[in-house]
Amino acid sequence: MSLTASPSSGRAHGLLARVCRVWRAARATVYRQRLPSRVEPPGR
Repeated sequence: MSLTASPSSGRAHGLLARVCRVWRAARATVYRQRLPSRVEPPGR
Protein backbone atom coordinates (compact mmCIF):
# COMPACT_ATOMS: atom_id res chain seq x y z
CA MET A 1 0.00 0.00 0.00
CA SER A 2 1.16 3.50 -0.63
CA LEU A 3 2.01 5.62 2.36
CA THR A 4 1.05 9.25 2.73
CA ALA A 5 1.96 11.59 5.55
CA SER A 6 -0.85 12.99 7.66
CA PRO A 7 -0.80 16.80 7.54
CA SER A 8 -1.89 17.11 11.18
CA SER A 9 0.30 14.52 12.87
CA GLY A 10 3.07 14.04 10.30
CA ARG A 11 2.81 10.26 10.67
CA ALA A 12 2.66 7.96 7.64
CA HIS A 13 -0.59 6.14 6.99
CA GLY A 14 -1.46 3.61 4.32
CA LEU A 15 -4.19 4.09 1.77
CA LEU A 16 -6.33 1.42 3.41
CA ALA A 17 -6.26 3.21 6.76
CA ARG A 18 -7.43 6.42 5.10
CA VAL A 19 -10.23 4.65 3.21
CA CYS A 20 -11.41 2.92 6.40
CA ARG A 21 -11.50 6.23 8.24
CA VAL A 22 -13.60 7.84 5.47
CA TRP A 23 -15.96 4.86 5.24
CA ARG A 24 -16.04 4.53 9.05
CA ALA A 25 -15.29 0.82 8.73
CA ALA A 26 -12.89 -1.33 10.71
CA ARG A 27 -9.72 -2.31 8.86
CA ALA A 28 -10.27 -5.95 9.83
CA THR A 29 -13.62 -5.90 8.04
CA VAL A 30 -12.09 -4.47 4.88
CA TYR A 31 -9.22 -6.97 4.94
CA ARG A 32 -11.71 -9.82 5.38
CA GLN A 33 -13.77 -8.65 2.40
CA ARG A 34 -10.63 -8.53 0.24
CA LEU A 35 -9.84 -12.22 0.84
CA PRO A 36 -11.47 -14.85 -1.38
CA SER A 37 -14.18 -16.73 0.46
CA ARG A 38 -13.04 -20.04 1.91
CA VAL A 39 -14.86 -23.16 0.91
CA GLU A 40 -15.78 -25.11 4.03
CA PRO A 41 -16.04 -28.88 3.72
CA PRO A 42 -19.56 -30.15 4.36
CA GLY A 43 -20.24 -31.09 7.97
CA ARG A 44 -21.27 -34.50 9.12
